[in-house]
Amino acid sequence: SAPMSANATDSSSKFAPIRAKDMFTVSYYDSAPAGRMEETVEVLESAPSHISSENSLKAGGRLALVLTDPDLNGLEPDSVVVTADAYRPDLTPGVPPGSYTREGQCNVTLRKKTPYSTSFYGYLTTSSSLLSDGCLQVQRDDKIQISYVEPSPTALIWEEVRVLESR
Repeated sequence: SAPMSANATDSSSKFAPIRAKDMFTVSYYDSAPAGRMEETVEVLESAPSHISSENSLKAGGRLALVLTDPDLNGLEPDSVVVTADAYRPDLTPGVPPGSYTREGQCNVTLRKKTPYSTSFYGYLTTSSSLLSDGCLQVQRDDKIQISYVEPSPTALIWEEVRVLESR
């Protein structure tokens, strides 16, 4: 790999998202030594994503979400979608303790605050009854699973949030 001289001009400082096992070529024109410099490399691995949120919220409240995906550091995409699933304890006789049933699902769009950022921000709104607005209806003792399908390395990234009493 040739070192870049102080006179080299960088024609593109940001790259399209790439995945593990992709090949990409970096090239530039350098004045010393004069000529085109080029190198092709294989991406061995990608950095994993992470979802951040509080670990609990009150039913009817709003939950701040932050998804960090180091591979999405380009101008696009400017938003990603995460899925929120509500799970309620299953108290049916004969069902093992600690079992849950899925009660609802909604998608939440998270957006970058600045171009080339790797973090996406948004809010999950919940309601505690059918009569109030909210993306997801929840009640005390429910669990909410926030999930994101990580494209590289392929994985399902998730965070669990406990629901406390109504606000």
